Amino acid sequence: MAILNLEAVKGGVKHTASVDGGRNYSIELLAEVDSLTTGPIAIRDQLASLGYTAGAHYRWPLAGTIAEQDYGSFLREINVEHSAEDGLQYRVVMSFGPADPTNEGFDPSQALHANWVAYPWSAPPTVKWSSYTEEIACLKDRYGEPIHNKAGDPISPPPTRPISTPVAVVTRIEKSFNPLYITLYKDTVNEFEWQGYPAESVLCKEIVGDRVVDPEWGVLWTVSYTFAFRPPVKASNDEVIVAGWDTQVLNAGYYYKRPDGWQSRIVVDGVPASEPVPLDNDGAVLAPAADPVYLAFKTFLTADFDDFNFASDLLTASTA
Repeated sequence: MAILNLEAVKGGVKHTASVDGGRNYSIELLAEVDSLTTGPIAIRDQLASLGYTAGAHYRWPLAGTIAEQDYGSFLREINVEHSAEDGLQYRVVMSFGPADPTNEGFDPSQALHANWVAYPWSAPPTVKWSSYTEEIACLKDRYGEPIHNKAGDPISPPPTRPISTPVAVVTRIEKSFNPLYITLYKDTVNEFEWQGYPAESVLCKEIVGDRVVDPEWGVLWTVSYTFAFRPPVKASNDEVIVAGWDTQVLNAGYYYKRPDGWQSRIVVDGVPASEPVPLDNDGAVLAPAADPVYLAFKTFLTADFDDFNFASDLLTASTA
């Protein structure tokens, strides 16, 4: 069994455009087959082999050099019906409209004969951007210079400034939800580069699963993932002034490390120091004219965010 011919009917192209309904097209075709056992699915599969599956944009003509196309009108319906008494001819109408079915649960991974079934869990995730602001200690200025008084001592307590952190909430429908995901990924940072952001610059702040009952598919889960983005910020002299998600503190204390490796209490004016005293990279008391030393500690656990299985353009996709 085979399709002998599949071509557009003369005068079979129609188009309407309106403020309310958008841009709509229909293309009528004639299909001739060699057997009564060749039916609508075979015809639909033949169209799929030409690139006409759910979500394909309108273009004309069907084959050969494209003369016109509309990237905002998508194939939403294929209608196939007998057009001759012998059962060997079919009238086929492809309808295009402004709503893209690939954003409504269409699953492109399914076999051609099933590619018009809407799977809610295959719809692309939604992304909502926002931010939150918090005060952080200013240890260096915008030029990368340590903030200290005219005597060379760190200002205590250090001045603060607000820092705004972008936040993305990603939501999608999933077939199941494992609460262990919260244990494994919440409050972790990305172990590797993810969505174009450097390693350890994205914090998974929250994972929420809402159980819903779909009338067609049964129990599904609406799962939201909250990510906060804080890549390291460098000053004009390449000094890091915001250390991403690292915890940054002044290298100071009440004891110093002696050359023999032992610790001794720091004495100021004949009495033990009552406040932490700045230290150098070797643990010795910092020289009066030297710049303060700041330490960065990696306090967050890491995880492979590729395990979330999001598209690589999740946060960058846009309309050309």
